[in-house]
Amino acid sequence: MAPRSRCSWCPCASRRGCCRRCGRRLWSMVPLRWQEQLKPYYAQLKFFLMCAHWAISFVWEDRHELLSELRAAIAQDVWGVDEAPPLRHSEVKDELRPFRHMLVAAFLCSLMQMTRKVAWSEAPPMDLTLS
Repeated sequence: MAPRSRCSWCPCASRRGCCRRCGRRLWSMVPLRWQEQLKPYYAQLKFFLMCAHWAISFVWEDRHELLSELRAAIAQDVWGVDEAPPLRHSEVKDELRPFRHMLVAAFLCSLMQMTRKVAWSEAPPMDLTLS
């Protein structure tokens, strides 16, 4: 008994390279005008499928390590709080210092953008004619 191929509907199902031949046959059945329009997209699709295949194989090879790291991260960072939250003013201040710096940086960037818009924007049209 011959091994079953992926596409059992085609006449070449029992031979190797069946899907390539079926793909070529289907591509030859598409009108030439459509083939010319689809060629760039087909090349893009092949590239993205190759990248997806590479990424999936990478994740599949390292699945045990990735899952153990995920479990460790969840167990230690989310559920494994070792110390009490900061209660004194100085501890809270030290804990929130990076957020304060980012908030000040975001405020300065937005202030700079608003200043640029106000200082260097075009004046509104001054058409005050009465008709």
